Amino acid sequence: MAPEILRKKPYTPASDIYSFSMIMWEFASGIPPFNHVAHDHHLILSVCKGERPEIIENTPKCYIDLMKRCWDSDPSNRPTITMLENIISEWIRCINEYYEINRDGNY
Repeated sequence: MAPEILRKKPYTPASDIYSFSMIMWEFASGIPPFNHVAHDHHLILSVCKGERPEIIENTPKCYIDLMKRCWDSDPSNRPTITMLENIISEWIRCINEYYEINRDGNY
């Protein structure tokens, strides 16, 4: 849950972006965020103070950078859903281009 929601602030689309960052982290790690700690008021306080899950080793830098932008403590600093769509679409385009160039098996 986004820190602003834990602080009883209004729910906004930026709150969904924070949630998306937690999904990104779970995708990279294979386990839910903060799986090793109790989900209690101590965790709530930690998240509100800026604690985030530890970055998983060997996670691509572009992925880390986007994830960190999405979990920014300030909702106004998080990308919009349109920005996310554009970034991820560009990643997909680059991957497809790479495989198209190397489709003869030389990758």
